[in-house]
Amino acid sequence: MPKSRLHADPYLIVYGYSGRLTPHENASLRDYARQIGARVLTFGGVQECGDAFVECSPFELLAYFRDAVGIVTDTFHGTIFSIINHRPFATIVRASTAGGYGNEEKLKFLLETFGLSSRRLDGPEAIGQLLSTPLDDGAIDAALASERASARNYLAANVLFPTAQEMP
Repeated sequence: MPKSRLHADPYLIVYGYSGRLTPHENASLRDYARQIGARVLTFGGVQECGDAFVECSPFELLAYFRDAVGIVTDTFHGTIFSIINHRPFATIVRASTAGGYGNEEKLKFLLETFGLSSRRLDGPEAIGQLLSTPLDDGAIDAALASERASARNYLAANVLFPTAQEMP
């Protein structure tokens, strides 16, 4: 991962698929960015609110997350990258509708796992409040350590050292 900043000016990240942000969400993001003197960089898909769409390597993407003043996303990866990098973020959780994709199940679980349900963006008017509220880094680090230990234990028990009964 690059050690230096990849973008000199302050910026917000909007990370999501093209076309999923509503006009109200786009306008609120643009307004908030202007209030704090930041640019809006979009990743994953072009967004109406964006000042620039950035194509980059996975390692560069992690560096962009590391240095962002805030992140708004409606994806699992955008949420977990925000958490790991201790960046203020807001996650748009969308319910599944008839024939339409929702992300509610996995994002609700992820936010609850890390005690961050308050980071759920229920309306665009809350963007500024969420992004200006710092995260509790100690609580996040404790939850990350616990989840990583759980994953290691699961892998050790089920992949690395399976019982003879489970082997073909």
